Formats: sequence, structure tokens, C-alpha cells
Amino acid sequence: MDLITPPHQSSKQHWPKALRRWLAHLRQIIETVNDKLLNTFRLARERPHDLTGFQACLAAKVALHNFCIWFNLQRDEAPLAFAELLAW
Repeated sequence: MDLITPPHQSSKQHWPKALRRWLAHLRQIIETVNDKLLNTFRLARERPHDLTGFQACLAAKVALHNFCIWFNLQRDEAPLAFAELLAW
């Protein structure tokens, strides 16, 4: 796996602004997904005994998440309006 980082802006070989903006957009998506997995799905609190247990737990949580999105769309609600779905 390769890690690509932009050079410092003070460097003579800086990247064009459009490329830096595009990479910042991708980074925001990646960080949002990581936050969703760790906090919303509480993966940091999971303590499975082996990898298959973790995979099963993750698959169940992602399936429930996708079902809730689909269900909200069927009801003409906002896709991520889970609090209203659970009546909290």
C-alpha cells in the first residue's frame, strides 16, 4: 500500500490547487466513513474472539444500516433519519 501526501506549499514542487482540492474532498469522504464505522456502528467497542466474529458483526450492522436507509426512502423520509425511525 502506498501513501501519497502533497508536498508543503513552500516547496518548489507543489501540486496544483485543483488537485489539492480534489484530494481534500476524497479525504473528507474517507474520514466520514471511518467516523461512521467507529462511532455510529461502535466498532471500537467490539471485542470479537476472531476475525469471523468481527466480520459477522460488521455485516449485521451494515445490513441494518442499509435496511434503515431503504425503509426511510420508502416512507419519503430523509435517508439517515434514524432517530425518527426509532421514535427517540
